[in-house]
Amino acid sequence: MEYTDPVAARLAARTREYPGIQAERENIARVDQAVFEQVRNFETITNDSADHFVADVEVDATASIELSVLLRDEVTLAAQASDADTGALAIRLQQLRHNAENAIQRLQRAAEEAAWRAEKCETPMEGYQKLLATYEPLARNRAVQV
Repeated sequence: MEYTDPVAARLAARTREYPGIQAERENIARVDQAVFEQVRNFETITNDSADHFVADVEVDATASIELSVLLRDEVTLAAQASDADTGALAIRLQQLRHNAENAIQRLQRAAEEAAWRAEKCETPMEGYQKLLATYEPLARNRAVQV
């Protein structure tokens, strides 16, 4: 019988009746190996994806820091000068403020996504089960024969 749920496949292999102990051990080992290989592949892909995500977020975080420096240098310090062009400073302040608001939104979304990704990385078996439950065609292609 084929199982699309990896935990159900492992459980079925353990509760099934076998003609002998050797057949039972071999089948359980085969099912475990098939399931763990699939979960390891999922975990590798998840971790690689998380690494790329972190790299992207680091770029956004660096850009946010640069925006704060620009705000300080181009607006705050320039405004303190006696010959400051307040009209130009106001325009530049609006541009930097808009960029900062966008950066904050990106970082907020990244924080939410980071929590989601962390859950996947912490419990790869659960994450893999959820993936298979969500995408049935994928689950059918990954069914484990018990």
